[in-house]
Amino acid sequence: MGMIEQKDIIADLHIHTLASIHAYSTLQECIREAKDHGMDYIAITDHYYNDGSELHRKNEVNYMVYIEEWANPNRFGVKVIGGAEFNINHELYKEKRLREKLHWRLLGTHSWFLDRRATSLDRLFEYFEAGSEKFNAFAHIERELHKIDNCRYGSEMHEDIKEFFQKMVVLAKEKNIYLEVNEGTLARKEPGAVERLEYWLRLAKENGNRISLGTDAHYCELIGGFRRSIALLNKVDFPMDRIINCNPDELDTLLPKKK
Repeated sequence: MGMIEQKDIIADLHIHTLASIHAYSTLQECIREAKDHGMDYIAITDHYYNDGSELHRKNEVNYMVYIEEWANPNRFGVKVIGGAEFNINHELYKEKRLREKLHWRLLGTHSWFLDRRATSLDRLFEYFEAGSEKFNAFAHIERELHKIDNCRYGSEMHEDIKEFFQKMVVLAKEKNIYLEVNEGTLARKEPGAVERLEYWLRLAKENGNRISLGTDAHYCELIGGFRRSIALLNKVDFPMDRIINCNPDELDTLLPKKK
């Protein structure tokens, strides 16, 4: 197989703006940087928190529903895909308008929102399985596993973790869900996370899974920077035709239909 290069990646499918509160850039700044870094497509995947108040719920839903309408008639030539990143144990996806309007829906593990002592790997898998009918991609499934189940897992590749990933790649393929290679995982220093990512990526290669790439950028200058992801993909010799970020026809299916 041919080596993947930066120029082959034309989309960043995991980006946060100021609307995520803990990110730092505006929508326009993100679009400008995406253009400068060679991206033809981006997905804005801000977190959906819904703290229970009707005002916050209205603001968050409207922000996500209308982002494509506001962002796509821009002069920078970047196609913006409306999306969101949901937390694994929240029952927030009951919003009908989000179901109908969001074209890129990530489901990810964030231990902050989990009962770390009560959540096991089996329970984590059940959360993903329950959400599998409503999401496009599973995000950074390798992260924060050492924080659950009474912190019983360290940086070693425990057999329970291997079994969890084996079930996840099977589930993702059965449900036609992308598995995300997250540049942020590769850049941070979480115990064992990089090794876990490489492990499931090798499984996904053999299992025929399709994957997505996202920088998980919380600051605009990081958008489109996939140096570490490219190195890992080439290390495991992952086929480019199974990476949505390298396939414009596949990316176009995520855009709103022309009226």
